[in-house]
Amino acid sequence: MEWIHRGLWTWVILACLAPAGAKAMQVYKSADADLNLGGRFQLLGELSLATDDPVRDHTRIYLFDREERLLASGRYGGARFHFDEALGAEAMNGSDSQNNLLEFNADFPLGGQWGVMAGQFKVPTNLESAEDSGHLLFAEKSELLQMFFNEGYDTGLVLHGRFGDGTAMLGAISGAPNIPNHFLPETMNFSPLLIARFGLEHGLSDDPFRPRQEGFDRPRELQYAVHLNMGYANDSDVGHTTLLSLQSDYFDAAVSNSYYGNVLLYKNWNPYLGRTAGPTVSYNGNPTTIGPVNAHYWRVSADGVLRKPLGGGAVVLQGQFNAAGFSASDFQPFSMNGLTTTSGALAVFGAELVAAYVTPQWDWAGRLTAVLPDAGFSYNYDGAGGYSPVTGVEPIYELTLPSIGWHPTPGLKLVGEAQWLIDTPESLDNDGVYLLTEMPTQVTVASNTNPITRAALVPVGRMMLQYQF
Repeated sequence: MEWIHRGLWTWVILACLAPAGAKAMQVYKSADADLNLGGRFQLLGELSLATDDPVRDHTRIYLFDREERLLASGRYGGARFHFDEALGAEAMNGSDSQNNLLEFNADFPLGGQWGVMAGQFKVPTNLESAEDSGHLLFAEKSELLQMFFNEGYDTGLVLHGRFGDGTAMLGAISGAPNIPNHFLPETMNFSPLLIARFGLEHGLSDDPFRPRQEGFDRPRELQYAVHLNMGYANDSDVGHTTLLSLQSDYFDAAVSNSYYGNVLLYKNWNPYLGRTAGPTVSYNGNPTTIGPVNAHYWRVSADGVLRKPLGGGAVVLQGQFNAAGFSASDFQPFSMNGLTTTSGALAVFGAELVAAYVTPQWDWAGRLTAVLPDAGFSYNYDGAGGYSPVTGVEPIYELTLPSIGWHPTPGLKLVGEAQWLIDTPESLDNDGVYLLTEMPTQVTVASNTNPITRAALVPVGRMMLQYQF
């Protein structure tokens, strides 16, 4: 086996040294199998103007190492498989392991245009969340939309297929990718996290698990697709904790483009998350709380994509509407600003519009995102029942215009864009202001004397360099 390991790593090193212009390197091919290795890295430079900051310089310059990926794909025994691992700065620590592995899955054909996806993958019921980050029209996905509606990577089983222009997808996923393997479910409530996606597609054949904003084959005629997506989870006790609060733990060390969570599943935004439920009974003379948790997480979205050939390129229009909510009831009472609370619910709504013109060498694009948050988003600032609002109910906007992408050679992409953050929440600490759309975890730095406020306008300039093969 040693020679196999040495041979694999030799191919990995050779792939990483591939010259500009190379695509995924084919390292093996036979009649019934093939293997391709590739990689991608992204560097993001940012210049922003935070005029509300009373402590630090208003002009800020950052350089971020956004992605460092090892990719593999291929075919064996009729099934297609895909591997995606995050390295370096992208590595995240879980409860008993590093959560570097993003995708490791196989798509098994069932005949006709039907198949079953099994393994770990990006949950495909939110268009932008599922989009391949290596083929975006922008420097990155919308931080605002990701912060409230990100679906995350998860392990599951999904039946998917086509019937004429119709498409369908139905599956179940674990909903708690950080479950320690040595624990078994203690109380399993129906249902697990169920997902569904239905729609119509004409001429457009994107992979639903990895759709692209750019890098697709130039359309020769009008192409369009519309989809309705749904997801629902009834919480359960898994691994000595709860499914939904387990998912929120990822957000403790993540930015807006989190691999797994969003602020509906983040304990410092959602005051009802992770509460214990059930009556108190006597066990060996001691009061003991028993019973399953009683919490629900749901999301619904609708999306549409249109591509039309024009000149030497194509016009691209796409949009989506998102709604998501969390509710919990009958949990043990706790004090919230002097009021005893035993139930609560949060709901959030958002929309995004994208317009672009793409050619083999250039992309010109614009994006408008809006989110209507819930006034109930709040954090416990004193640990003793004192809660302060995070967002309020006023909408938050993100306008990215213009965004210009240049593909000077195959595999290399440069993106320059201007971003305008409107009415964005910001948190003041003793070392300055934090924009919560960029750093949602910084909500805890605020105190009752420094409540979270809104910045009327924060202009941001960005440059992104991406190389992939």
